[in-house]
Amino acid sequence: MDIKEIVIRLSAFFVPAAILAIGVLVLSFIVIKMRKKRGMNPSSGGKKKAIIGSLLVAYYFIVIGITNLSRGESFSGQVNLNIFSGYIDAWNSFSLIAFQLIVFNVLMFVPLGILLPLYGRRFMQFKWTFAATLLATLVIEIFQVVTGRGIFELDDIFHNTLGGVLGYQLFMLTHEIVRNKSISLKQLTKRLALPVVLLFAVAGWFSFYHFKEFGNMSINPTYGTDMEKVTLSTTMELNSEKAYAPVYKNKYSNDEEHGRDVVEKLQKTLRLPKLAEEGREGDNRMFTFEKKQGTNYQMSYYMRDGAWSLMDHEFLQEDVTYENSEEMKAYATEMLARLDLLPKQADLTISETGTFHWMIQPSTYSSSEIEDGVIMMDLKKDGSVGSLFYSNTINEFIRDVEILSPKEAYAKIENGDFDQYNPLQKGDQLVVTDCQLDYMYDSKGFYQPIYSFSGTLNGEEWSLRVTAMK
Repeated sequence: MDIKEIVIRLSAFFVPAAILAIGVLVLSFIVIKMRKKRGMNPSSGGKKKAIIGSLLVAYYFIVIGITNLSRGESFSGQVNLNIFSGYIDAWNSFSLIAFQLIVFNVLMFVPLGILLPLYGRRFMQFKWTFAATLLATLVIEIFQVVTGRGIFELDDIFHNTLGGVLGYQLFMLTHEIVRNKSISLKQLTKRLALPVVLLFAVAGWFSFYHFKEFGNMSINPTYGTDMEKVTLSTTMELNSEKAYAPVYKNKYSNDEEHGRDVVEKLQKTLRLPKLAEEGREGDNRMFTFEKKQGTNYQMSYYMRDGAWSLMDHEFLQEDVTYENSEEMKAYATEMLARLDLLPKQADLTISETGTFHWMIQPSTYSSSEIEDGVIMMDLKKDGSVGSLFYSNTINEFIRDVEILSPKEAYAKIENGDFDQYNPLQKGDQLVVTDCQLDYMYDSKGFYQPIYSFSGTLNGEEWSLRVTAMK
């Protein structure tokens, strides 16, 4: 979930949470009043405890809502006992969304660590707040796995509990300053030790990434795969000789300004409406144009490789013209030329649905600049653009690097150094029939060599990509 989605989900539960809080508060006041009428001593804390209690109920309802009620039953009781797998996944992809999810899972339980000590003096003791926070997150994780509305993850338990502890330390720091009008160095160190350690850990993590020459690869395993009960075989002769391959760099990778330049060029050349909104979708950028004359254009700019797509959401595939294909072909080519997007060398084909395809594929990955990718365009009957996907990239040669031999790469499969979307089961038959050297972008925009394996899993088509660089 990104920030926008989190806010949307949160907002859906604010009103019912407020109603629930008011109901709990009214009921608590009624109980307090009845106890007084009967001459009974009201519970310790009285109205203050009732107010904090109602806030706790509302808060926990919102947490249950965003972690469970806002999801469909699509996880079928999955359990992930791989502690810190979220960090590994975030590191491999070096994705803003992955980092945001970790931070959100921590921050989500900070209010609990603040409200509990306010609710009762018992929770002023760390052990009780820690136990209550751990219990609260366990309830959520068990509820998720029982209902199929989420995955039981040790990572979430760790992050939520950490958030509760941080909230507790923040509260106690503030409480001690207010009570004593000052704070000793020993107390300050005690309360700030954990957040300071976390801050230095995060800074070290990002610094290490910054000084690395190449970026991280999202295809590296997060969990790994248990191959002990799987029958693995291959029909290939695998080369074990030392090998080298070039690494390239896309100059537009992670270049947000280039995305805005593309928007400006499209507006001028295609006479698109004014830009109405600029936002994010995951790690990518979204540019939405004003709705005008039956059009609803939006451009997605992909930060990792500088590719982009323009789509008119009012466009339907049946609006594509099949007549005068040669005339439309010339028009489409001329349009790309005006946009200065026409590849120097590309094979143009027209699909059965009327989509124009320009495919650029280098014959070899040489020690020089390479151009590859694909362009797809749909034109409406009036000649305007219905959709345009542009993924033609020019990659600058960086240097040759030593890579794994095919035999060494195959050993990654033998050792289970990969993630399988649907986990392999006892008795599965995996047959690897092909291995090709291919390329993909890393998190810094370098075009790195990878190995693409393919074959069959229990008779069905199967494929896997593994990193090639040593």
